[in-house]
Amino acid sequence: MLLGVAFLRILVRARRTGEQQIDLLEGAGGLGWRMGEGVGVHLGVVRAPAEYICTFDGRADQIGQVRAFLAGILDGYAVADDAVLIGDELTSNAVRHSNSGKPGGKFSVRAEVHERDYLWVEVEDEGSPPWTPRYPDGETWHGLNIVQQVAGEGNWGIDGCTRGWVVWARLDWPGP
Repeated sequence: MLLGVAFLRILVRARRTGEQQIDLLEGAGGLGWRMGEGVGVHLGVVRAPAEYICTFDGRADQIGQVRAFLAGILDGYAVADDAVLIGDELTSNAVRHSNSGKPGGKFSVRAEVHERDYLWVEVEDEGSPPWTPRYPDGETWHGLNIVQQVAGEGNWGIDGCTRGWVVWARLDWPGP
């Protein structure tokens, strides 16, 4: 039985294992998706991304733990060092500039590996009052500037609101 694309996206997001394979099929009813054995004309295989999430206490001593977490799960990937640097910068900001750094605060780090395509790293904090970038020394955003330099223009961003910010970066795999 073919599954609707919207339903499949929900199913895949709920079952991110890194090992699940989804067949893209073309049948009499048009283009569709099906899990498991392929039926119809096989157009390709999409590997579901591997997702890793860890929550940390909002303390400065946890930033080294984030580096170890990312280095451990990304060992062997070409962009691992860049991901660790970005994770360090984003978690430093969460601890220093958000409510996550207050007593009892927490933040989460998520890495998503899309084989042969890109790596996604994000940090979710517990929010902060509205802020504007400050330039007391003429430099822009310091840590976020590093993230932009490493990830590239348009490959990073900030989502959320004062109740919780998600800062993310996308690192494309290097070409062959």
